[in-house]
Amino acid sequence: MKVWNDRIELWNDGTLPENFTIDMLLNDHTSKPRNKNIAHIFYMAGFIESWGRGIDKMRMGLSEVSLPEPTFKEHCGGLLVTIKRGELANKLYNGITTNDTKNDTKNDTKNDTKEDTIKLTPRQQQILRIISETPNQKIQGMATALNVSVPTIKRDIKVLTSAKRIVRVGSLKDGHWEVLI
Repeated sequence: MKVWNDRIELWNDGTLPENFTIDMLLNDHTSKPRNKNIAHIFYMAGFIESWGRGIDKMRMGLSEVSLPEPTFKEHCGGLLVTIKRGELANKLYNGITTNDTKNDTKNDTKNDTKEDTIKLTPRQQQILRIISETPNQKIQGMATALNVSVPTIKRDIKVLTSAKRIVRVGSLKDGHWEVLI
C-alpha cells in the first residue's frame, strides 16, 4: 500500500485468473479463489461474507462516502487498485473539518458554528443513532449491525470523535458512548 496526498494505491502480487479481465471483475462474475481451502476457512471464520463480492463492496463503500470509483490495472505481475481522494477526504486527511471552502482553517474550535462541522455519511448517522439508543454498544456490535468491518467502524468513530459529535466516557471495556450534538 502506498498513500499519497491525492490517492491510495493498493498492489497485490499475482495475475488475474485465466480468461478474466478487469472489465469482468467490475461486472457480475463467478468467484475464482486461488486456494479454495483458505477461502473456505476465511468464510467459516467470518472474515469474508461470500466469495466474489469484495470489489463490489469496495466500490459501494467508496460511493457511500462520495469518493470516485477506484481504477484497476494489471501492473508488474499483479493488480494495482488506485483510490483517488475526494475533496472531503482531502480536507479530513489534512485535518480540516469545515465544509466552507472559503474558510479552510485547521481544527478551528474557537468560533464553532453549524457550518463548521463535517457532513456525515449515512453510516456515520446510523452510528449516532445506535449510540443514542444503546450507549454501551461495543464497536463489534456496531459493525455487525451495519454489516461492515470493525476497522470501518473505528474509522467512522474517529471521524465522529474528531468532529466532536461523540465522546467515550470510561474505558473501552466498561465505558459508554455519549452523543454530543
